Amino acid sequence: MNQDLMVRSINTEPLKSVFESFALANKDIEQGLCLSAKEIIRLMKFTTEYLPSAQSNFDDDSRYYEQIIFEDKQIPTRDDSWHDFFNALIWSDFPTCKAYLNHLHMVDIKAHGVHPRTKLRNKITLLDECGVIVLTTNKELKHAFEQQNWQAIFLNPRVSWFENTMPYMFGHAIYESLLQPFIGLTGKAMIIEVASIETINKCKDKHYLDALVLEYLQQSSVFEKAKPFFPLPILGVPTWYSESQDAEFYANTDYFMPKRKAKYD
Repeated sequence: MNQDLMVRSINTEPLKSVFESFALANKDIEQGLCLSAKEIIRLMKFTTEYLPSAQSNFDDDSRYYEQIIFEDKQIPTRDDSWHDFFNALIWSDFPTCKAYLNHLHMVDIKAHGVHPRTKLRNKITLLDECGVIVLTTNKELKHAFEQQNWQAIFLNPRVSWFENTMPYMFGHAIYESLLQPFIGLTGKAMIIEVASIETINKCKDKHYLDALVLEYLQQSSVFEKAKPFFPLPILGVPTWYSESQDAEFYANTDYFMPKRKAKYD
């Protein structure tokens, strides 16, 4: 792993806040985070009965991953795995949302079986792996995402990132990818319009944020939409890239791709 790139990435948001919250020094991260499930539980605050458990406990278990979580309230977690570390982090930050997604998986599996995966489960997994929750008071932002109008999203002063528009990482695979960021890294934004900046400020309380997102998941019919999420170039989010984020950067159409024309336009 490119250690120089890794050091720069962990000193750039959103990873910076993650590692600072655990008081992990740069040298610890450079050497690679080697944590067991027990150590992850010690570092993180889990407010529900769902807890990481060593993957070795399930090596001979024939049950499907989601089934183990649903039945045992244990999250199979590999030692020395960045991917599983970040998955545990999301379980810590969004416990009721993650449990709800697990519930949706199991309802679908009982109805249709494990294989082949249904469109619904693919959408759930997309959010679980690559999702970014974007709270905003800006009523025009969703349309800008629909049109992939990156100038309006990233350079329009009316979209005040971290003031009236707040991103929260939800996809643990995106967190892992940010250790070695690359032009092309793209998440899936779930836009949630809120009434006021006061609501956004309340989301500094993780319990409040978790409850707000859960309510949206339960009431918005988001997974019934053909395309429930929008592409979000992760490194375009202000402060989420250690290199320059100037106008030339946002003009790179290989990364900030324009919307494709409809087939019959």
